[in-house]
Amino acid sequence: MAKNASMDIESEVDFHEFENAVNQAVKEASSRYDFKGSIVKIDFNKTDSFVKLIAENEMKLSALESILRAKLHKRGVDSRCLKDEKIENSSLKEVRQRFLIRSGLEKDDAKKIVKIIKQENSKLQASIQDSKLKVIGKTRDDLQDCIRFLKEKQTDVPLQFTNFKS
Repeated sequence: MAKNASMDIESEVDFHEFENAVNQAVKEASSRYDFKGSIVKIDFNKTDSFVKLIAENEMKLSALESILRAKLHKRGVDSRCLKDEKIENSSLKEVRQRFLIRSGLEKDDAKKIVKIIKQENSKLQASIQDSKLKVIGKTRDDLQDCIRFLKEKQTDVPLQFTNFKS
């Protein structure tokens, strides 16, 4: 009797590491020469899963965003988990931008990934289970091929491949 191999595909964010990256970004922004004497803030709301960046102008806002993304990368958090919203101008001569933190696969993203898997490899079966995907194949090699082509496709959500069983 042949056994099947399986794995889960997730898109989770380690909020502890995310918070550490935000703290490092705040520390770097407070010590940078180009931000001296200007309004620069990073507000992290863990309960509502968003980060708000506040700066004097769009150029400084962009620099602040790049600092945050660099710190996330150093801490091992994929910055694709940030979904940016439009930039808002406030009456206090500052600009603000919120970034939603996406954790878990949304239905639309999961459907796109299932479609990609079925197009690339007909031997695999993929099913949506809450905020994860379960992928089943004949061999572990099929699953590793699936990981390879999903990484090549570079979806707009970060993916983790977990819970391998053979």
